[in-house]
Formats: sequence, C-alpha cells, structure tokens
Amino acid sequence: MAYSVGQIRFARTPEAVLCDVELSPWARCVYGYLAMQVWQGAVAKVGLRRIGTKLGFHRDTVSKAIEELAERGHLKVMGAGKARRSYLLVSPVFSQKQGVERVVVSGPRGKQMVSVDVEREKAG
Repeated sequence: MAYSVGQIRFARTPEAVLCDVELSPWARCVYGYLAMQVWQGAVAKVGLRRIGTKLGFHRDTVSKAIEELAERGHLKVMGAGKARRSYLLVSPVFSQKQGVERVVVSGPRGKQMVSVDVEREKAG
C-alpha cells in the first residue's frame, strides 16, 4: 500500500513502555495510539471507543490496558464522572523544552486542566 506524506503518522513510544515485560501487548499498542494523539505537550484526550475502533480492540480491552499503564506509572488518568478522560503521558519523551518544565494542574473533580510552563533554575 502506498502512502502520501500527509497520510503518514507516527507515535513516539518510549523504551520504558515498549520493553516493560509486565505490560500486555494491548497496553503497549494503546500507549502508542495515545502518544500519536499528543502533538504539543503530554496530554491526550480521546475516548475508549475511538481507541478500540482504531486498534481493533474491544472497549473493555482498552480500559484494562489503560489501567495497566496507570498502575505501572506510564500515564495518569485525569477526569471523573461521565466526562471524557484525559491521559497524561509521564515519560520525559513528551513536552520537553530546553530549560522549561511543563506542570499540569487539575481542578477539583479533575474537570479543569491547565498546563503551565515553568522556567527551571539553571545549575550554577
């Protein structure tokens, strides 16, 4: 199958996730899909059904994979109630700027999220 340049998309999957033998293959695929949804920063906001449809997995499989990733410390799930969840990918691969640290803040109940760039102190 031939692809044009505009059709090709890539996902950055850190070695820590790819080689985590405690993760199921499904969890690694889900992480890759979430990573593909992150353009700037480290937060992906996408529904379980969409992930499942794109990867060919059942929604319950996707949910279990996200639980695995969160338990292993590869992502943090943000949001509550019936609202769509956001997923913070905690790998240093994401949202790296020279001399800047990205801080994500959630409001009560996880509904609001603010991303703030904070200048790091330079080592003297």
